[in-house]
Amino acid sequence: MENEFLQRLVQIGGVDITTTLDRFMDNEKLYLKILLKFPNDQTFKNLKKSIASNNIPDAFMYAHTMKGVAGNLGLQNLLDILTPLTEDLRGGKTNSIQSFMETLTLYYDNICHLIKQMKD
Repeated sequence: MENEFLQRLVQIGGVDITTTLDRFMDNEKLYLKILLKFPNDQTFKNLKKSIASNNIPDAFMYAHTMKGVAGNLGLQNLLDILTPLTEDLRGGKTNSIQSFMETLTLYYDNICHLIKQMKD
């Protein structure tokens, strides 16, 4: 892995780049093309809105979608939070949502900042 940005993703962003690049058939260019679109995706924003309005079915749908995207892109830090959040939402458990969302927001902002730096 010679790409300096990919190395920063691993070190700072908690990205499982080896497994992820295997998924992308070692096509770094394709991976980066898709990753660069991540900060513009509206799923996180919609998840926050659904939780704020206590719309648990929609919050589950957005959390589940985001979990799939995070998994496919190797965003392990996000995946580690989204997995239990999704399961709690699936079961209608709401007592831990705020804690999960605080951590998720930190990780989400971190990875988006890192990706946006690459664009610049």
